[in-house]
Amino acid sequence: GVGGPEAAAIDLIYMYLLQEFGQDIYSRIGINQIDNNLDEFVLKEPGNKIHVNIRYPAYENFESKSVEEKNRIRLDVIHTALLRIADNDGKLDKEKLYAIRLKILENNFSFDFIYRSYPFKKNPDLIGKVIIHPLMDKFIFYTLIENNGEEKCKLPIFIGIPGWYYMDKYFCYGKWKDEFHLIIWGKEKTVETHISIEACTVNIINLTSYNKPPYYTLMKANISEEERKQSNMDWLHSLPPAVAAVLRNAQN
Repeated sequence: GVGGPEAAAIDLIYMYLLQEFGQDIYSRIGINQIDNNLDEFVLKEPGNKIHVNIRYPAYENFESKSVEEKNRIRLDVIHTALLRIADNDGKLDKEKLYAIRLKILENNFSFDFIYRSYPFKKNPDLIGKVIIHPLMDKFIFYTLIENNGEEKCKLPIFIGIPGWYYMDKYFCYGKWKDEFHLIIWGKEKTVETHISIEACTVNIINLTSYNKPPYYTLMKANISEEERKQSNMDWLHSLPPAVAAVLRNAQN
């Protein structure tokens, strides 16, 4: 119940809420759902990481359950595992873990998290924010422009596959060209997202030599199989030959 791409949403929700509630004790928490024939255990790992095996029934019809049912099962598995860790070393606060669970249920698993904020230096009350809205089947990224706390513009800028591993590649930097234009980019430097405040529009600038930026396109949730295949070919072509060869062999 806790594995697979669909679990990325509840993972991200917990990553943010554990920080919000002051429970970001560990750099990584690994949770493995096991059957009754295996042993439960909590194992501390190097780098302030911790792993827990938690017994929880595996539903044969899990895939046929509704989104709400799947979310509740994943929530129950993760919450139970975190309580087990709290019992093991006493570092996690059980009351706060219950408060996190309650907040998730009260919000019906729907959250908008601020990934980055970019204030305009000449007017710090003018702020551009990158917002992430995690869902089981996709992650929706927005740009929110506020002035003195008032929403001026809110635009979807990217609909990606479930996962946060590509966020830094495209959305971790931002600068104001002037008070009407915000530019967002990432560590990969293959795409720029240009926001026009006056028109409330978004323009994606492709900085690669390909028709579409390969990996950026691969990370989209709403593309055809043909487009995904072409983007994968372009991405492999863009890599050093030795790296591309290893990836091709891994895919085979």
